[in-house]
Amino acid sequence: MDSFELWIAVVACLVGYGEVGLWLWRESNKSKEEGGWVVIEGKLYEQWMGVYNGKEYQDAVRVGIEALESKITEVPPSRKQ
Repeated sequence: MDSFELWIAVVACLVGYGEVGLWLWRESNKSKEEGGWVVIEGKLYEQWMGVYNGKEYQDAVRVGIEALESKITEVPPSRKQ
């Protein structure tokens, strides 16, 4: 594995956690009538959802995506056989 492949793996985690955090937060704000089922308050993962939904983490996701896009233009991905 080279550094570019490692970069891809790390950014995938960064973006994945960011998306899950946003999704869970949105779901928690839906009423039961709207199909909401996620309850944050008093739950074990309340802090986790707050971190990954938070501004600082979402800013890091944006920076990670921008850096990845820049890196891809420098070193286009190739298929290894």
